Amino acid sequence: MAKRFQTRRLEGVDENIWVELVGLADKYKTVNLGQGFPDFDPPCYIKEAFAKAITEEHTLLNQYTRAFVSIPFRKLSPTYYFSLLCYLPLIIIASLPGMWERTITIGSAGKTFSATGWKVGWALGPDHLLKHLRTLHQNSVYHCATGAQEAVAQGLQKELERLGQSDCYFIQLRNELQKKRDRLYRCLTEVGMKPVLSQGSYFMIADISHFKSEVPPPPDNTVPYDNYFVKWMMKNKRLAAIPVSAFYSAPHKKEFENYIRFCFVKEDTTLDAAEKILQKWSKKLNEQKEP
Repeated sequence: MAKRFQTRRLEGVDENIWVELVGLADKYKTVNLGQGFPDFDPPCYIKEAFAKAITEEHTLLNQYTRAFVSIPFRKLSPTYYFSLLCYLPLIIIASLPGMWERTITIGSAGKTFSATGWKVGWALGPDHLLKHLRTLHQNSVYHCATGAQEAVAQGLQKELERLGQSDCYFIQLRNELQKKRDRLYRCLTEVGMKPVLSQGSYFMIADISHFKSEVPPPPDNTVPYDNYFVKWMMKNKRLAAIPVSAFYSAPHKKEFENYIRFCFVKEDTTLDAAEKILQKWSKKLNEQKEP
């Protein structure tokens, strides 16, 4: 039989750390603060809009969308040029002098509406940059789900009308996430990690350098410490996080091996369970310090 070869550009791509970590989280029945998705539903009205979009008779919303983006979505997404999940005043890079012509601003409807599985977002910028992005998009994913775009467009329209008001979903979500962020920051600090208080989004990075005495680095020095640590934490503490080095290419992984990422866009019951784990861990560490 002839020997099989594969093109070099595919070397290593079959090794997927996300698949591995998801499997370990399931194996050890962890409290999962690793994967970046909410464990609660999107707003009811946007789910209803999605259902209506794909169930009405004679609708074209089950077919390919207009090239690059649906018309309603195209009209509304520029309104959301600013970030919706920021806890402090934000300076938009593209708004700075001379930066519009060299900036692409990307937004995620999945993050905005707590519906990450819909895989809908937007990119705003000058045409001389976006034309290359459109070409890449056209020749890779081709288009995004038409029904989801329709639902997101309706959601953006609804929230635009009440933006800044107390019943605005974006205001409510931001306020709720800020509480969750502060809670997780406190819990991680108490156990000895050094978290960075995020100014936006729903992720938090924590420095784990302090734990190298309790959890020594692996014998294989090619394995990033954060990768080793999160697997240890899942197995021994039943708490899942993501190694930051996973986001970097092989030559740079070791530069970020002292950091792990937590996701706090979770139900209070999930954060309750995580807090209990961290409190128990913290108590054990304090007992070990006592003479």
